[in-house]
Amino acid sequence: MQNFNIIWIIGASQGLLLTLFLILKKDRAINTPLIIFVFLTSVELLFQYIYAERVIFRYPHLLYLSEPFSMLSGPLIYLYSRNILLGRFIIRKTDLLIFIPFLLYFLYYLPAYNQSAEDKIFDIIAFYNSGIAWEENLYEWISEIIVNVPFLAYSVHLLNQYHKNIKCNFSDISKISYTVVRNLLIVSTIMYIIELLIVLLAFLHLQIASYLNSFLYAFIIAIVYIIGYDALVRKNNEIIVLAHEPQTKIKSGSDLNALTENRPTEQRSKYEKNVLPDTRAKEISKKILNCINKEKPYRNPELRLNDLSELIGEHPNNVSQVLNDLFKKNFYDFINFYRVEEAKVLLKSPNYKNFTITAIGFEVGFNSKTAFFTAFKKFTNSTPAKFQKAYSTHNQQDDMF
Repeated sequence: MQNFNIIWIIGASQGLLLTLFLILKKDRAINTPLIIFVFLTSVELLFQYIYAERVIFRYPHLLYLSEPFSMLSGPLIYLYSRNILLGRFIIRKTDLLIFIPFLLYFLYYLPAYNQSAEDKIFDIIAFYNSGIAWEENLYEWISEIIVNVPFLAYSVHLLNQYHKNIKCNFSDISKISYTVVRNLLIVSTIMYIIELLIVLLAFLHLQIASYLNSFLYAFIIAIVYIIGYDALVRKNNEIIVLAHEPQTKIKSGSDLNALTENRPTEQRSKYEKNVLPDTRAKEISKKILNCINKEKPYRNPELRLNDLSELIGEHPNNVSQVLNDLFKKNFYDFINFYRVEEAKVLLKSPNYKNFTITAIGFEVGFNSKTAFFTAFKKFTNSTPAKFQKAYSTHNQQDDMF
């Protein structure tokens, strides 16, 4: 256990230092929930060290002080995820409601806070003599999971809707980064799985629960490092925010629903109030195809839904509706489909025999080798190299005959 004590004090120190770095960063406003999360996690690790080294005897009034912090993890993860996906700091009056569990937990511990130093020392001695009261703590841990996991689940929902929405507006998403949010949600999910396992093991009175509990705090240190590092190295221009697009502009006081209103899974409900007549939809589809075939706008790696809409003189919402209803594709897949179609032509063309496969991908509008290979595999069930080789083999056989 002595090794864990060293890990806890190192983790707490590094976490507090990381908090300072995040505060000094230019985009500290958007990182506010993360800063609070890292700070409270560092304080919690510091308390683990204080308990383990029995420093608590010298400062008995610190007893239970960090307990309510556990009710803040989920809400802070949700608020941070929302900030990152919106690309700006946002706070609403209704956000205060998500802190009610924390307030209730604080009130639950209030009688303990008001105890005298002698009474607290008595509780501390009882703790060291009997160890962790697993059965007594079970209800607290279960409450913590019940409170925090829904916020985590909703953050995952926001991320999924955001991912769908960017594919309705951009043809290249390689520069749209939400790695920080994704990593935070992954490691947080693992953390709560471990905590749930601890609850089950403690319920079965298995001693391994105590060791797993210590491992959980070591894992929390890893969370602080991973997420904190991601936030520090992230550049302000890494995230392309759809809120800045004219057709999805978010007004003050609105939430992420405004950002994700174009999600393809709900296209029908979205257009119920403004359904295009069949003749109008077919007219727009012809204009889209005519533009695609003649002007080849997909060769522009930065092509957006707004750009295509402007080229054909139609409103972006109408274009998006036609793409989803008639072509059965979102904007991202629609544009990449035509990029792949032209890439197939170039891969077979003798005029491009001196081009590398990656160069051909760039030629048709892809912005990276990975994006090209992924899209090509999706639409042809083959790689560009295999496709080119198969065509060459087939062509040679034709020449022989």
